[in-house]
Amino acid sequence: MTSKKKSNQAVSQEKLSASINRRWPEAVFEYKPLPNRRIKIDIAFVSEKIAIEIEGWENHGKYKSSHQSDCKRNNLIVLAGWTILRFFHGQVMNDEANVLLTIQGLLDLKRSQLLGFGGYEQH
Repeated sequence: MTSKKKSNQAVSQEKLSASINRRWPEAVFEYKPLPNRRIKIDIAFVSEKIAIEIEGWENHGKYKSSHQSDCKRNNLIVLAGWTILRFFHGQVMNDEANVLLTIQGLLDLKRSQLLGFGGYEQH
C-alpha cells in the first residue's frame, strides 16, 4: 500500500484551517464567492468579504499558465468586493501567531467599516 505525500500547501492549509476554526467558527472553508464560476476560496469570512489563500508553488507557480490564471482569478475575486490575504507555507508553519494576528487585524478593520467606523472622515 502506497500513501501519497501531502503537499506543503495541503499541510499548511490543514494547520491554519484548524486554528481558524477554533478561533473563528464563522469561517467557511472552500467557499465559492462567484456564482457560475468554479472559483473557490480556501478560507472565507463571508460577511466581511475576506478571502484567506494558502499559496504553494506546487500548484500555483510551477507553470507560467498557472501563475497567469491565478492572477485572473484573484482579480475576479477583488472585483467582486473581496480582500485577499495570501500566506505561504513557511509563514503558516513557522509564524502562525503573526498570520493569525494579520487575519484578526483585517477582521477588525472590516468590521469597524461595516459598523461605520472606517477610520476616514465621511462627508
